[in-house]
Amino acid sequence: MSSMKIAKSFDYRDIWLGIAILWIVFFHSKISVPSSILMSLKNLGYGGVDICLFASGIGCYYSLSKDDDIVRFFRRRLFRIIPTYWCVLIPWTIYVIFTRGIPWPAILGNLFCIQDLTNRGNGFNWYLSVLLILYILAPSMKAIVARINSWKTFLLSTFFLILLSFPFWHSDSYIIIATRIPIFFIGMYCAKLGQSEVCLSKMMIIVSAISLISGLLILKYFTGRFPNYMWSCGLWWYPFILITPGMCLAISALFHFLSFVKSARILAKILTVVGGYSFEIYLLHIFFFNVLDNYVLARGTVENRNVYWLGTILLILPGCYILRKSQEIIMKFVWPGKSQ
Repeated sequence: MSSMKIAKSFDYRDIWLGIAILWIVFFHSKISVPSSILMSLKNLGYGGVDICLFASGIGCYYSLSKDDDIVRFFRRRLFRIIPTYWCVLIPWTIYVIFTRGIPWPAILGNLFCIQDLTNRGNGFNWYLSVLLILYILAPSMKAIVARINSWKTFLLSTFFLILLSFPFWHSDSYIIIATRIPIFFIGMYCAKLGQSEVCLSKMMIIVSAISLISGLLILKYFTGRFPNYMWSCGLWWYPFILITPGMCLAISALFHFLSFVKSARILAKILTVVGGYSFEIYLLHIFFFNVLDNYVLARGTVENRNVYWLGTILLILPGCYILRKSQEIIMKFVWPGKSQ
């Protein structure tokens, strides 16, 4: 593994995303699991978002390296997420209008991915807001990362971003976003190392492992010592700044070393496909889980809720394929000649 180039580990990004989105779906579901270990794993599923944003940082750095025109960068990114998002947002909005109502300013806020920044509720999901903010920051971050020439400067820059999140403590809508900016930045820096054809050294692997373990221990300490401040002060998310890079490296190493095992190759292909549809799965699971939890299960007449949750998850898988094809058809109609 120490002879592997950092860029080679990025070949497994879709597998990262596949694991991440399944972890997120598991986290958001209300499936009952008998094992305390599985329940602990489920409760940490929000960390899948950090994996997605780490991978996004890598992707944005590569994208800006190939073409640093900011307008074209925004266009590429927005054309990737907005049409797909609107394909889900429109039926979700109709559902909300007929079930509980929603004011028209909130409809506009969701349309432009900013409703969750208003602290007024009725938002579809905060993840769209963080993507929008990170895309806006990406060109500046890329310029900063390109000038970093030492580990010391990188660590100081990351620490500075962590410090910038402190003013957002006790602001529920913003702290969940501010604490995710550092991991996006780290992803960009890792992409720079990958472009430089740097090989993974034993020291890098050791540091990543220590960072991962330290993050888990810090998270355990936070949950035991400061249970009332986990959300308001971002204590759920700070540890994943340490955990995520090492976790992604471990996933890459695992599938790299098991590439000769047939079952591992099959699993890798499945996770790669799932990862390729991670954004669609994310959107659909928010919509479907909302309907299931607030309309079906809220009636209290369901005996085996796990069956409903598992059934809904299975519906999401073909649904994400239909969603992507629908988005492609709409884009061809609205923007003829636009390559996807």
